[in-house]
Amino acid sequence: MAFWASNTVTSLVAARISDRTQVRVPFMVGGGLAGALATCVWVVVMAGGSASMPVLILVQLVMGAAVGTVYGPWMASFSAAAEEVHPDLQGTAFGLNHFVSRVLILASVVLAPKVADFGGWQPWMIVVTGAMIVYVVLAVLLERRIRPSGSPAQAAAAGRCDAREAV
Repeated sequence: MAFWASNTVTSLVAARISDRTQVRVPFMVGGGLAGALATCVWVVVMAGGSASMPVLILVQLVMGAAVGTVYGPWMASFSAAAEEVHPDLQGTAFGLNHFVSRVLILASVVLAPKVADFGGWQPWMIVVTGAMIVYVVLAVLLERRIRPSGSPAQAAAAGRCDAREAV
C-alpha cells in the first residue's frame, strides 16, 4: 500500500508540474535515479535477512514515488516524440508501446522466478536496478537525439517551418 499510495500522489503531482513547465527530462532522470537507488537499498535490506517494518515501508514509499515521478513525464515525452515523427502515428506508437510493455511484463513473470530459484531475489533486483540505470541513460541520450534543434512549437514561435508544413 505504501508503494501505491506514494506512486499515485507523485504521479499526479509530477505529471501536473511537467505539463505546466513543459519540462520532462529532469523528472524522468530524477525518478529513474531515485528508483535505482531505492532498489539498491532494497537489495541491501534483502541481504540483511530481516528488516523492520518502518524500513520496508520507507523503501516502498521511495520506490513508488520514483516510479510515479517518471510515468507522466515519460508518457508526455513519448507522445511528443511520436507526434514529431508523424502526428497520425501516435495511436500506432502507443499501441506498440503497450505491446512491448506487456511482452516485458510476461518476460518478467517467466524469468523472475527462474532467477530467484537460482540465487534468490537479490539477483533479480540487481537486474531491475540495471534496467533502471539503462532507462536513465536512454532517457538522456534519446531526448537529445529526438529534439536537436527544438520542438515544432518552438519553430512555429520563431516563425520557421519545415518542408512538410509548407506542402
